[in-house]
Amino acid sequence: MVPKIIFIVLLSVLTFNAFAQLDEGAVFVDYAIAPVSEDGVDFSKISAKFSSPLKLKKGVLVNSVGVDYFQMNYDDNFEIETQDLENLYNINYNLRYVYPLVNKWALIGQVGTSLSSNLRSSIQSDDFIFTGGINAVKIGGTLENPSRLVFGLNYITLIGKPRILPMISYLKKVNDKFSYGLGFPNTHAKYNFSEKHSLK
Repeated sequence: MVPKIIFIVLLSVLTFNAFAQLDEGAVFVDYAIAPVSEDGVDFSKISAKFSSPLKLKKGVLVNSVGVDYFQMNYDDNFEIETQDLENLYNINYNLRYVYPLVNKWALIGQVGTSLSSNLRSSIQSDDFIFTGGINAVKIGGTLENPSRLVFGLNYITLIGKPRILPMISYLKKVNDKFSYGLGFPNTHAKYNFSEKHSLK
């Protein structure tokens, strides 16, 4: 069960970095829940991120700082001690460089680090996770309904082991209410009820 929890946290970090490429210069706040399932874990996440772009002679340099708070509630019959796994925090920094190419293509290189801990004891080197990646992005669609094709390789530490993970995704805004993403590591559909409320 512990590897599953760590996987959820790290996949959230990777997904966060991959989809952060879509909005340069933004404040982002997100809340997600997953009710109790067969594994006996009730999961919620609150995220906040700030990105600041700096236009260069050729390309854009983007600094991003984010905070994630994960809360897990466990069934009483859980087989392991869960006290240290109820509240987890992820504080992250990401530096991304977007280099424009021809025909609406861009090359994106990024490096980042995050501190993932329950903050109940002193911070150790194992609490730091380093990430990096290089991705190619093709911008399509219209200004009102854009689409993005993204593929590349990302370096993450997954369940304590460094790994290179391929990424491929297609993201499309169909209209003001509906958008979707297909690919790996994330497939989703999003419906906007209003400017402030959506279901993903």
